[in-house]
Order: sequence, then structure tokens, then C-alpha cells
Amino acid sequence: MATDAVVVDNVLCFLLPRFGKTGNKQIMSTVLDFYDFGDIYQAKRHLLEAVEQWKSDINLPHIPVRREGDQHNAKTFDDIMKIMTCLDEHLKLSSLPSYVATSPYTMPSTRIYDGDLLTLMSVLDRLKGRMGDTESTLSVILKAVNMTSDKSTPVMNSDQAQA
Repeated sequence: MATDAVVVDNVLCFLLPRFGKTGNKQIMSTVLDFYDFGDIYQAKRHLLEAVEQWKSDINLPHIPVRREGDQHNAKTFDDIMKIMTCLDEHLKLSSLPSYVATSPYTMPSTRIYDGDLLTLMSVLDRLKGRMGDTESTLSVILKAVNMTSDKSTPVMNSDQAQA
């Protein structure tokens, strides 16, 4: 049962519909490329605030509020994914508030990830197959030409070559 609350969070608006449907590496790459640390950190805070009401029901692993040092973007994103996974395991994802984006321009485009790349890869695979067929055909033709040229050229023995 979803709550009637609406929270403006661009990152969570992008993440929640894709969670469990798109690979984590793909989502992580898109989020880290598109959003800055402040946006990712804010999404983590919104999730932690939403989870606060279920703390007694959910055994959430310790997640630090703030990450510092190298790879703090990736670590913060990992924390978000841990929270979402835990919520999914306890069937609480649908109980989260509705997260909305401020505008469509604050959402990354994943068309290249979702379908266009697959189409392009299938075209390249067909082209690779056709090139392999062409290569083998050319190899056969080259062998035939070499055999024909070997038969038509007279072979000189060593005595004739010295003369």
C-alpha cells in the first residue's frame, strides 16, 4: 500500500522504476555519469527518512549517513541499492512515497542502454557473419587462382636456371 506522500527526488524517480528490471552495473553507470554527489546523497537521505518508520520491522544493515574519501559517489550509490534491496526483501518498496522529478531534463536518457544498442549489436553481428563468409569465399578463389597460375608457368629445373 503506497503512501500518498510525494517527494521531489530526481535520482529516486529514475532508480525505483528500474530497480530489479535493469542490471545494477548499468543503473550505477548511468546514475554516476549523470548526477552529481549532492543529488545522490540527497536520494540516500530521502530513503533513510522513509525507512525510519519501519526500523523495527526491517533489519537494515548499518549504513553511514555520509561517505568520505575515494569513490564516495559509488559507495553512496551502493548504500542506496542496499536499502532498496532490503526494502524489496521485506516487500516495502511499494510503501515508499512517490518520488518525482523536477523536470524530464533532470532524468538521464537510457535509450542506448535499453534497446538501441541491442539493435546495433545485432546489425554488427550480421555484418561480421557476412564478412566471414566473404573471407572464406575469397580464400577459395585465391587458392584456385594460385593453382591455375602454378600449372600454367613452366617449371625450370636448376640446369635451365643457371644458363
